[in-house]
Amino acid sequence: MRPNCSKLAMFVAIIAAASSLLFPSVASAQSTDAASLLALHHSYVGWQFGDGTFTSLRETGNVVNTSPTGGATPRPPSPISTLVRGVVFRDTQVDPDSGRRTDDGFTGHVFWQSNDNGFTHPVIGDEQKYLVSIQFLNNEATAQLTGTLETPVQIDGTSYPVVRVSPGAGFPIDLAIDPKTGAYVRAVIDPGGSYEETIDIVSYAAPLPGKRVIASYRSHGSHYTQIYSTFQANVPISDVELHPPAQTATWIFANPNPFPIDARGDFILVPATINGVYGTFLLDTGADGIVLMNDFAARAHVRRAASTLMSGIGGTTSAEVDILDSVVVGGNTLSNVTAISAPMGNDYRGVLGGAYNGQRVDGLLGYDLMGGAIVKVNIGASTMTILGPSTANLSGERGIGLNVDLSSSHPMVPMTLDGSISVNAILDTGDALGIGYSRELVGKYHLAVVRVIGRIEGVAGPEITSCGSLGTLQIGPITYVGELACETSALTGTDLLVGIAFLHRFNLVFNYPHGQLILEPLNP
Repeated sequence: MRPNCSKLAMFVAIIAAASSLLFPSVASAQSTDAASLLALHHSYVGWQFGDGTFTSLRETGNVVNTSPTGGATPRPPSPISTLVRGVVFRDTQVDPDSGRRTDDGFTGHVFWQSNDNGFTHPVIGDEQKYLVSIQFLNNEATAQLTGTLETPVQIDGTSYPVVRVSPGAGFPIDLAIDPKTGAYVRAVIDPGGSYEETIDIVSYAAPLPGKRVIASYRSHGSHYTQIYSTFQANVPISDVELHPPAQTATWIFANPNPFPIDARGDFILVPATINGVYGTFLLDTGADGIVLMNDFAARAHVRRAASTLMSGIGGTTSAEVDILDSVVVGGNTLSNVTAISAPMGNDYRGVLGGAYNGQRVDGLLGYDLMGGAIVKVNIGASTMTILGPSTANLSGERGIGLNVDLSSSHPMVPMTLDGSISVNAILDTGDALGIGYSRELVGKYHLAVVRVIGRIEGVAGPEITSCGSLGTLQIGPITYVGELACETSALTGTDLLVGIAFLHRFNLVFNYPHGQLILEPLNP
């Protein structure tokens, strides 16, 4: 439930502040063989983090479809770039499927992520731990850690030894090492965990004589390979280049007062005017942006920018990237916003293109509605309030304040299942389910499945779904007992999908610019 691994460059002020914690001595390595393999890798690359080899690094390249058959949906190469200066970095990538841009970086204090509208949020929690591990890999800090031998792995018919290292602030990494050269050929981040990611390392390059860096890699099983082709070491990089991008979509906050919405049923419906055309939209925190039905997009005369694909819990469909001149919600105007339009029908979210509570539903309002604003949803009163993040005062808000992981452009929060099982919960106001879980979660923790309740229709067709009652589910200081939950093929690992049937118990305050969410119980 996160973007594919991208090459985020040289890491991090945390290291400078706590090097003794993150880089324990290699002298007490449990296995001489593991230590020797890590030493061989260090010899192969010729440098390690913090030794002064690279004071800055500028890399550019492309994401390329390298499947032998061209893949199911061939796309032209998409540009990528990495800028590094000391411990600060900025990484830019254009998604090969959607053509939409994302930026990631580290300020020296905070990891951040920005989308193609320039909305930026901090990266926290498990996603931050994942990125810390990626930095250890990319920045040659792994060989400074104590390693232990794991079970060898077969890659393309060849057996490679595997050494596990554990960065103090990140997830463990399993490193498959070529014993002839010392090159890493595969890295598995968080092996066996909910954030597991397998990265095949294809090649290295030498920006300086005898000093190698990872030059190309792919997520295991992906059609796409990230290939860096130009490298400039120890060159000037300005502060501006390393900052998050400026917002291209901008708000005018003209109405600080609540305005009516419809939060009575299985969905939250919000009236909005796009390019002067009125419509009704589903508030969908599970959507990574604003999505329009294609017939509404035609009526609103949106500016078409590119063709793309849109994927979600309901499946994948062809779509268009659009530029919306204006989106007016409750008297507040969002201008020049990149959005998506698609020919979705009643099988997507169950309502698009049809009627719900007597109203036609014309699209979804997702991340980009909240990305640059404070959005308050009063479920009890069926109202919404939109405020500017620099002027809003939330000190008087009651409820549970949560830091949220927005790395996939939808809010994820930690919850505890049955008193001891840590899960990541995706809060999805666009899903009518109470709680959804993966088959892996059931098998791993032997959760009880009570009964089969029938077929759920979706883009991929009907499926038999098992449902049962959870023991306990804790969010912040509140514990719920006996929640109904259903298995869904849309989830993997230990993620939970928490839909509107559960979220209807709270008033919601979305503070995405600061990576926060407030849940106010309606019946405390």
